[in-house]
Amino acid sequence: MRSLFLYLAASTVFHATAYSADEKPKDPAKKYPGENISWTPCGNTTEGTPLECSDIDVPADQFAPKNQTSKLKFNIPLIRLRSKNGTKNLLFNPGGPGASGVENTIKVGDGIFNATGRDYHILSFDPRGVKGSEPNASCSSLTQPEPSSPFTIGDAKLYAWATTWGKSCADIMGEHGKFINTPQTAADMNSILDAVGQSDMYYLGVSYGSLLGQTYASLFPNRSARVIIDSVAHLSEYYESKVETANYNFTAEVWEGFISECFKAGNRCPLSSRAGSDKELLDKVTSFIDGLGPEPMSTYVNATVNGFLTARDVWGGILSDLYNPGLWNMTATAVDQMMNGNGTEALLRWMPGGGEEEAEQEEDEEEKRPGVEESSRSVIRANDRPSGPAAWSQGLDSLVEELTPFYQNNKSKRWFEGWQPDYYMLQQWPINKTHSFQVTKDVKTAFPLLILQNQFDPVTPLVGAQFASETFNSSRLVVADQYGHTAIGTNDCVDESVRAYLGNGTLPNNGTVCQSEVKYFTPQNETKGFMQLDDDMSDGNGESDDEGIPPI
Repeated sequence: MRSLFLYLAASTVFHATAYSADEKPKDPAKKYPGENISWTPCGNTTEGTPLECSDIDVPADQFAPKNQTSKLKFNIPLIRLRSKNGTKNLLFNPGGPGASGVENTIKVGDGIFNATGRDYHILSFDPRGVKGSEPNASCSSLTQPEPSSPFTIGDAKLYAWATTWGKSCADIMGEHGKFINTPQTAADMNSILDAVGQSDMYYLGVSYGSLLGQTYASLFPNRSARVIIDSVAHLSEYYESKVETANYNFTAEVWEGFISECFKAGNRCPLSSRAGSDKELLDKVTSFIDGLGPEPMSTYVNATVNGFLTARDVWGGILSDLYNPGLWNMTATAVDQMMNGNGTEALLRWMPGGGEEEAEQEEDEEEKRPGVEESSRSVIRANDRPSGPAAWSQGLDSLVEELTPFYQNNKSKRWFEGWQPDYYMLQQWPINKTHSFQVTKDVKTAFPLLILQNQFDPVTPLVGAQFASETFNSSRLVVADQYGHTAIGTNDCVDESVRAYLGNGTLPNNGTVCQSEVKYFTPQNETKGFMQLDDDMSDGNGESDDEGIPPI
């Protein structure tokens, strides 16, 4: 998900320099003592640190009985940032689901080094079905219909689209499709450890990566020597609940915090002069944005950049920005200009095609199979979670009946609306679940987990971290008293806990609170550096890039 060590622009398009299967590296492969695979130099991080790449094949079904053999496999690309002092590998997952570990290591590997103490090699990978892994989790590129405006719960066009789209996923992926899920990826991490000759898991997972880490620690507690999870997804809600309320129930609190910090910032926040109190400011700004539902704002920049802004567009853009307080100045500027009748900044920030990123994305699309696109985020979620006729009553009327209660909370409904396409897909998902993972309590791992969490996170609220703390025996929870998504790399107190935990196994007191070091509504270069992860949950302009599903 986003915002750790570097405040990279949210609209940055990143192109990996790791080699692809069709580009044979010129440098000779290198094999290290105790490892079973060879590595080849494959470029540098964005800060110029050398990287090496490899890959492994893993069985499609990691949990099949040993007497059952199958030729069905996935190829998993690996990337490593070596430490001069390192004797062990720290596996890293940046989030998603659907984020590329290869791309993010190139982008933020040096930041991970700085936060963790440079005593470990940073080893990451593209999970099965994701990005450079083969085969990909792919579905039809059939365009999702525009949501109705004003919003309606029962959208017949969206329902018809979800029916067709789900069938395309099953058809395109074939036998591989049913094995693209989180428990299988957790088992793949053991294959990675075995390939590098390491018995114990040392792991850092952020957001969805926290879910992967919890899944791994539950399945393989005896190998879980050092597991760090940050911005913690609610394990039980994800695997067991048809509707994940934790993902949006607390977003309104963070939005209110944004407004409160804006008002306190005075003239540093463009919106602050519009009201005499933070409550009045909240009411004015919220009412204005909600009013774009029935009356969208027409915005014309030039012949190729133009459009109209709906309430859904703006709330989606704001949600994306709430991840990263370093962007809040730009968020406030865009909304303030809209309230003055000028939607240019908002269009450029939050709408598809508003910036240069869209053109670069279109260039990438030309390399893909016609009519097919990677859909790993949706596929993984549907294969992990309660989905299809086994979990959901069928038919649009039944879906509306199931979802209606979640739209009745006035504070959270505007955030829940963005999840509507996800539930349309989950209800009609045609691939039968193949994993049997069950959440259990009081899991005793080889060494206690370290759980990191911001107090005010827009998409993975504190309740997820608290649940993890209760689930894993003797685990330690460290809370940063600040806004934003991801704590590591944003707070020296948090980073000190991480380095002590990895360095000599020092455990902080459970419930340790680290005071905020984030300065709100300051120029980006004056704000404590965050690592900007590309978790592939949003395209950076406030728009989801995978069938409309917002970040989790």
